[in-house]
Amino acid sequence: MIVGSLELAMLYKTYRVYFQESIDELREKYKFSNARKGQPQSWYSFASGYAGITYGMSFALGNRARVDLYIDQGNAEKNKSLFDSIYEDREFIESKFGEKLEWERLDEKQASRIAIYREGSIEDDQEKLKQIREWSIQKLLKFKEVFNPNMKKYIKKQNK
Repeated sequence: MIVGSLELAMLYKTYRVYFQESIDELREKYKFSNARKGQPQSWYSFASGYAGITYGMSFALGNRARVDLYIDQGNAEKNKSLFDSIYEDREFIESKFGEKLEWERLDEKQASRIAIYREGSIEDDQEKLKQIREWSIQKLLKFKEVFNPNMKKYIKKQNK
């Protein structure tokens, strides 16, 4: 499908508004981030407090919304080592999270990702976007609660 410039502009505006509402709630209600400005793109990343590790919310291919922990320390070998260190605790992490996660080592890429998905598109109606936003915010909060307390241990283990 060929998208005209007007359609593209509207899509970018929809992304910006969606993420602006999300980061405002995360900042004001949950003190999750100091982020201030939504961008006209399909994803938004938040600092974890650890270099090269972010929490993100996005609209992925295949009509899916995603929340993730994204590992990109600028070096593929380092990223895969950290991912593997975290993966060793997969059962513990998923028990704390309360759901199965997608463990995406992404061997063909520099980065790695641990994610959870649900159906959803930025082109959904306002009610469904509200549900996606609520789901995304709850999952981001859960990611930080589950991963942050042990991140120093994983990084230390990675560096051995």
